[in-house]
Amino acid sequence: MYGRLHIYFVLLFVFLLASCGDDDHFEVSGTIEGNPTFNMRFHYYGDGALHSGITASREGKFLFRGSSSQPVMVDIYDNDYRLMGRLYARNGDEIECVLDPGNPYKSTFKGNEVNRRWTSFINANADVLYRPGSDANRLIADYVAENKSDIVSTMLLIGSFDASRDMAAADSLLQMLAPEARPANFVEGYEYLLQRVAGKEAMQPVLPMTFADSRDSLRTFNPRRSRMNLIVVSDRSSGRQDSIVPELRRLRKAYSDSSLSIVDFSTDADTALWKQSISRDSATWLQGWGAASLAAPAIRRLGVPSVPYFIVADSTGRQIYRGFSLRQAVATVGKK
Repeated sequence: MYGRLHIYFVLLFVFLLASCGDDDHFEVSGTIEGNPTFNMRFHYYGDGALHSGITASREGKFLFRGSSSQPVMVDIYDNDYRLMGRLYARNGDEIECVLDPGNPYKSTFKGNEVNRRWTSFINANADVLYRPGSDANRLIADYVAENKSDIVSTMLLIGSFDASRDMAAADSLLQMLAPEARPANFVEGYEYLLQRVAGKEAMQPVLPMTFADSRDSLRTFNPRRSRMNLIVVSDRSSGRQDSIVPELRRLRKAYSDSSLSIVDFSTDADTALWKQSISRDSATWLQGWGAASLAAPAIRRLGVPSVPYFIVADSTGRQIYRGFSLRQAVATVGKK
């Protein structure tokens, strides 16, 4: 009898220990449609720091763990940083996913009530949300207005609302959220971005900027060296090869360096991805890269909201055009 009791208490202790351990982390597992085998990346912000990790999908199956004393929003990417899904997690949660690499808004998530509501909304509106623009913004704005206390509203706003189209609307929607729906670790970065992009500093004259070029040398761009300046901020997913690079080639042939200086700045996640993306450019213009994406020191002051983005400035650094249209940027150059 004693032996049986002893075994019982040992098993109970192990069970309780395991149960306590579950509260120290969250677990995300699932499958990927198409059953691919590749490396995956995940990011979340919690406990005052950005947490990043790499895991692997083996024939479409994956598993990873994270930990945060606060609830977090987890973004899941493929190896090339294409978003495959976004979810809500707390320590103790066991999240199950089915990821759709073709459209992250068709991915599904289980494991808590927030993910149930999140999945229901994004699946029902996947085609609209997948195309950022006025339709998606209206859809999100309507949801936020009707669900001010729902953290799903926050996830939609900071992850899917195209704030570059209407910074004032983005800020208004953020302020509309109830305190319980906007935890600090969710919205701090977004609030900073809104303040930076919409602030007066972003419209100030372009100053000299220093960054690494494709040969890993430090280069300094100074707008005073040319009559006109075109700054292009993009990444490998910006349609560079189809639209941006051909136009930059044409501009470089049409204008001398003293007439037009071209800065082609990349926000790719690392230099390896960047160099791979520009390997076929045969660029005769200045190409550069900086760590920290849009917060890179070289371009941070410009307040670029998203990519691709274009700025045209004169020799004094005065900004003549800033926006998302390559066509308008080129037209501005041609008028001067």
